[in-house]
Amino acid sequence: LATFRCLRSQSGVCHYTVLPGSCGTRQVNCDPPITVFTMRQGDSLLLTRLPEDFASCVTSSATAEGARARQVASTAR
Repeated sequence: LATFRCLRSQSGVCHYTVLPGSCGTRQVNCDPPITVFTMRQGDSLLLTRLPEDFASCVTSSATAEGARARQVASTAR
């Protein structure tokens, strides 16, 4: 169970990528992501079917999925 909120964004939109925790800790199983979604500033989303050890990345502009996976992996070290 996880709640995602788009609190602030220069573009007014938040772009999320949710990955297995092993992507952030060991840089494995990064492709494909568990889910990718976009929401407007002020919105929130509750996801109920996530593994306990997921990792997430949020950006204010759309980027390639591989780039987001690399960003999650590099910030988790």
